[in-house]
Amino acid sequence: MYQAPGRSRPYYRCASRSIGGRSCGNGSIQADVLEQLTAELFLARVGHLDVMRKVYIAGEDHTDEINRIEEALARLVQQLEKLPDGGPAEAAILTRMREHETRLHELQAKPRHVDQWHQVPTGETFQQLWDRLDQPARGRLLRDSGVRIEWTSERTEIRLGQLEELATQAQASAAQIIAAVAA
Repeated sequence: MYQAPGRSRPYYRCASRSIGGRSCGNGSIQADVLEQLTAELFLARVGHLDVMRKVYIAGEDHTDEINRIEEALARLVQQLEKLPDGGPAEAAILTRMREHETRLHELQAKPRHVDQWHQVPTGETFQQLWDRLDQPARGRLLRDSGVRIEWTSERTEIRLGQLEELATQAQASAAQIIAAVAA
């Protein structure tokens, strides 16, 4: 569908006539009527939900540092085996080994977790977001959320998908739009 000018107001109509030269048989529908209906159905489903934004949480993995410390300890053991007992060099190496062992135990005690993305509420509902967006941004939100409108002369079908799927898609889209508006 695309928007076409009408005599008194814009209409939506199928692009088949413009693209292929033949009409699909469907008429047109007033843009404001279809937009109002779409907005009402969309907001009835997700208007009360919080808009979420994705936040990156870096993982924690000390494997590389643990490997370096273990290699350093192995080198210190080799050096220690070559030294005479009881000298200042032996004392220095033993001190350094204790420091490495302490650090190694600290790192091994820390939890390991991978990088993650978390959804965090923005404190704004979809209704509030909708109210402050202009018409092009609302259209982007609907498209990015997967809202589909199919209109024939017999019926109009607006597919909003499952609430959970729609809410997830809409929240991701809203986060992108918020970032773009803020920039």
